[in-house]
Amino acid sequence: MIRRVIVLAIGLACGVAVSQVPEFVQQYMQRLGGQLDVLGAQIADLETRAAEAGLSRDAYVMALQTSVDPNGVREGDYLAELPLRFEAVRVAYADLARAAPWKRGIVFIRRYEPTTIAATWGDFRPGILVTAEGLGYGLAGFVVGWSAELVLIA
Repeated sequence: MIRRVIVLAIGLACGVAVSQVPEFVQQYMQRLGGQLDVLGAQIADLETRAAEAGLSRDAYVMALQTSVDPNGVREGDYLAELPLRFEAVRVAYADLARAAPWKRGIVFIRRYEPTTIAATWGDFRPGILVTAEGLGYGLAGFVVGWSAELVLIA
């Protein structure tokens, strides 16, 4: 009897934990979306400054990177990375947005951004599993936890 209670408790704990995957991915996607907004605004600002200087974006960045002023060089290096960062975040966001709800956890694992995950985890608030996706993940977690416990106790 105690064994069944333990197995059930571990299964429920795993179910609750795994049911939070969709909520975590959703909060992670919100952060990616915010990053896209900020990076897009920074790139637009860069293009405006380049146009005001009568240069293309690449020529403007190159002028900064080859400047004798170390601050200009640092700024140029930072600005050169903006489009690359924007594209990496855009692809990660688009892949998650396109993924079927049941596959988002796997796409998330394949495409995660470590600094964004750390920030998301720092602010993560569990959600109530009221969607089919959350309930499905919860059930899958329960089954895995329950099955693993049966194997370990047997």
